[in-house]
Amino acid sequence: MNRSRWKRTASVALASLLGVSVAFSGASAAGAHSAPSKPDSASDVGLRVIGLGDSVLTALDRCHCPGLLVDYAGLVADRVQERIRVQNEAHGSSTSGDLMKVLHDGTVQSEIRNVDLVVIFAGANDFSNAFQRVTDGASPQKQYGPIAARLQHNISNAIDEIHRLNSDAKVVVCGYWNDFKDGAVAQRKYSANKRRAAAEATRLTNEALWHAAENGHVQYLSTLRLFQGRGDTTELLAADGDHLSAKGHAVIAQALADMMHPAEQGSSSPLDPGLTQSP
Repeated sequence: MNRSRWKRTASVALASLLGVSVAFSGASAAGAHSAPSKPDSASDVGLRVIGLGDSVLTALDRCHCPGLLVDYAGLVADRVQERIRVQNEAHGSSTSGDLMKVLHDGTVQSEIRNVDLVVIFAGANDFSNAFQRVTDGASPQKQYGPIAARLQHNISNAIDEIHRLNSDAKVVVCGYWNDFKDGAVAQRKYSANKRRAAAEATRLTNEALWHAAENGHVQYLSTLRLFQGRGDTTELLAADGDHLSAKGHAVIAQALADMMHPAEQGSSSPLDPGLTQSP
């Protein structure tokens, strides 16, 4: 892929929430809404993006918003001169093992062969079963360590499979602000032990994802550092304290846009290097 294609100015974005493409006519800002219309033909699409992973990408009714992939498409419509097609193959409750199964689906493989960018949000659900055991006092290293090793292995294999299917595809592996509840909801519903168990799971998740991205020579985005830089995370989260609010989706979408489609010098703030260089 010609990298210069990622640095021009804009028009229309095609997008998807749950694996079905819809068109947003004239979307030129994150979160822009308009009536869906029939997608343009394949020959009309310039850049193709696919989302893989868990419920972070699915949005649904938790935030009453189209989700970060659609927000991202709206943002980059102001920066690229080609249409963008976003296909979402993420599924709620998915683990890194489920991600590998999705990558063996023939339809998904066909999509990846023609894609320019793959966004991966997977790994937090791998730790769900061990979370309560660590909360109850079990060793985090003994409970979480093997899970983190398996997560890194799975994401590394996923990156290899994506590049096997499409050596030109760019990949962004996204870390988590928290594997579990955060913000005011966590303060209200979680004991101190449970908050510590969540923080340790998140740390090991992000380390595994960062190492997989580093070893696979692909981009990593730290949403933990991104959210910490904004102070209290509560407004970035949905009412359950676990998933993203509309604002949380928009914040991540902006970081992805700044990472992959930097605006002209002086027109926007550059992405903080710390968001990509450590877990």
